[in-house]
Formats: sequence, C-alpha cells, structure tokens
Amino acid sequence: FEVPKGIEDHLFRITQEGISNTLRHAEGTKLTIDLFNKADYLLLRIQYAGKGFDVDEKMKKSYGLKNMRERALEIGTTLHIVSLPGAGTRIEVKAPLNKEENDGD
Repeated sequence: FEVPKGIEDHLFRITQEGISNTLRHAEGTKLTIDLFNKADYLLLRIQYAGKGFDVDEKMKKSYGLKNMRERALEIGTTLHIVSLPGAGTRIEVKAPLNKEENDGD
C-alpha cells in the first residue's frame, strides 16, 4: 500500500523517537512496532516491555514526547500513550488517509 509522503515522514519520525526513548529510558526487554493498514487510516503502534512512566508528568518535561505529539497533530491526529510503571508502554497514532491536507505541504 502507498502512504502519502507527509504522513510517511511524520510516522517515521514518531517511530524513530519511540525507539530512541525505549533504548535510552525504558530498560525494556522487548520492543514491537506495528503498522496496520485500515480502510481509511493507518494505525502505528509502538509497544515495549519496560519500566514505564507517568504519562502526564513526562509530557510536561519530555522534548521527545512533545515532538511526537506535534508530529501527530501535523497529520490531523493525536498521540495516545498508555504507560504503567513497571509494566511498559504503548504509543498509538491513528493517521487518517482520507484528508487531502495530509500531503505534507
């Protein structure tokens, strides 16, 4: 399947930041990245087993998480993070494919 260039670039950078955060902070044992192609959206899911964190607290301080959120907003969606201390983290971005403004221009 073909992904619009603007969406592709932002999803790549979100994934890159997710991997970087996992390697630097999570003390994780397993990292999984999935990209699901649905009829009208793509679902990017980054999950890892690791120490987890308080999402509200980290969103205030983490440049990387703020950047991921901004990239999600640029493609017309939001960043959804679920993290439990001691239980790992799941990050999801549901990118709409039916919006012309998502062409990255």
